[in-house]
Amino acid sequence: FLWSRRTCAQLHAGSLQGRYALLSGQHDGYRSRGVAHHRTVLLIGGAGLMLIDQLSARGPKAFEVCLHFAADHELRRDGDDRHLVSSPLGQLDLLHRATVPLEIRTCRGQKDPLEGWRSAGYGERHPAPVCIASGTAERWTAIVTLLRWDQRLLLDDLRLHGNSLEADLRLTEERARLAVRDGESPTLSVEENE
Repeated sequence: FLWSRRTCAQLHAGSLQGRYALLSGQHDGYRSRGVAHHRTVLLIGGAGLMLIDQLSARGPKAFEVCLHFAADHELRRDGDDRHLVSSPLGQLDLLHRATVPLEIRTCRGQKDPLEGWRSAGYGERHPAPVCIASGTAERWTAIVTLLRWDQRLLLDDLRLHGNSLEADLRLTEERARLAVRDGESPTLSVEENE
C-alpha cells in the first residue's frame, strides 16, 4: 500500500467498570474528505461487543461501516437491522442502528466491486462474509453495531437523538448506561441489578 500521508489516531477515554470495558478514540484519516471519525468500543463481560461510530461531516457524506468475518462464518438476515452469524464456535446476533437511515447488505467473494475476501498470504484469496451498513452522514451521525454471543445480554433501550445517543444494557447482575454526545467523551455508568 502506498499512503500519501500518515493518519494520526488518538485514544480519548478508557475505563473498566464491573464487567464493562470502554475505549474511545478518533483518527484523522478522512480529514481531507471533510469527515472526522470517532469510535467507541464497549466490551461487555464476555457476552458481547458494542461499536459506536460517530461521523462529523461538513455537508452530506456517503459512508460504509464494514464488518469482516472469517471464511467459515455464515451471515443470515433476520429482520431489517439484524443478522445471525453462524460460526464453528456457535451463533451470535449482529444488530445495526443509526441516527440516519441505513442500508444493510452482505456479500461474500464478490468481484465487482471487490468485496468479501480474505487472504492468508500474497497471491491467495478466499471468499469470506462481510456485512456492510451504508448511509449518508449529516453534520453528526452515530452508527451503533451490537455483536452479542451470550443471550443473557439485553439491549433494553437505545435512544438516538439529533446529536447524542444513550444505550441501556443489562447482563445478568449488572445494568449499564452508555451515553455518547457530539464533541464529548462517552460516559458509562454501571450498577448492580436489584
